[in-house]
Amino acid sequence: MTFKEFLKEYNLKLDSRQQKAAEQQAGAARAQQQEAASRKAFLEKLKQEYEGYSQGVRNLMRAQQQSPADFPGLLGTLAELLEIPREYEKAMEAALGGALQNVVVRRDTEAKQAIDFLRTRRMGRVSFMPLSSLRVRRLSRQEEALLLPDMQRADTVVTCADEIRPAVEYLLALTVVVPDMDAAIALARR
Repeated sequence: MTFKEFLKEYNLKLDSRQQKAAEQQAGAARAQQQEAASRKAFLEKLKQEYEGYSQGVRNLMRAQQQSPADFPGLLGTLAELLEIPREYEKAMEAALGGALQNVVVRRDTEAKQAIDFLRTRRMGRVSFMPLSSLRVRRLSRQEEALLLPDMQRADTVVTCADEIRPAVEYLLALTVVVPDMDAAIALARR
């Protein structure tokens, strides 16, 4: 076997190995893509069926999905109406806790209607946030002045529709997001 023949055969084997490796990588990528699509579908189903919510919230929101005209002014759960940046998810979950399951409505009359619906059918309980009745309290100017540049009010890191903003401010305008525990302690001492 000549050196040229040897080199040609070696290159063919190398090409074959590289092709197999590329095929394996493509297969792995397809499997990851299928897994991600499956997970997304699963999460969408959970979201649509309000899994993880209390019985009352789940029943009310399912009833609203089936008959939206029966629940005018019912805007949704706080959790589904907010967009929270990934880096603030844990902080907002800690700050909001169970309030993420609160159902936001435009007026208190709509909350009363939904409560009657749930009570007469014994479908559970729900906490409502009627936007027309919320009275927002904010940090005072003196309190705001104590915030360092890396600190901010929690309501400012959440994105939502303007209509929902009063609910966000009601729950978060007095809460401050700090970078770490030391900053929280320093702020508390100021």
